Amino acid sequence: MQSRASVFIDRPVHEVFAFVADLTNQPRWQTGVISATVVGGGPIGIGSRVRIASSYQGRSGESELEVTEFTPDDRIGFRTSSPVRGHGSYAVRADGAGTRVSVSGSVQLEGIASLAGGIAEKMVEREMTRSLERLKAILERRESSGS
Repeated sequence: MQSRASVFIDRPVHEVFAFVADLTNQPRWQTGVISATVVGGGPIGIGSRVRIASSYQGRSGESELEVTEFTPDDRIGFRTSSPVRGHGSYAVRADGAGTRVSVSGSVQLEGIASLAGGIAEKMVEREMTRSLERLKAILERRESSGS
């Protein structure tokens, strides 16, 4: 199953990347994420692991994300292995006077879950779009509030 979404944010690339690259900000903008904690501390970079607690449709769970790619002001790649194997990325690119953030992800559905691939893909893309709209609102509100 593959999903992707993007949004334009009226803020500079370095500011958007800094916010997105701080993976502990995920609960602020990603729907369903309750907490995100860097395992072992330190700055985010290749090899960093982040423990994510989430809740979706009444189900709670934990997963661990590993950063596999980190190019400042450009891209963060990651993979997960439990409870679902997958990988994804956040791409942050200049777009006129602002920034385009694109999120993509791919997970391996197994067993009976694989039968719901098309439906699940649409649901995930809808959640990605909601999350990106929250990200846009947070970062563009920072401009107007001066913070």
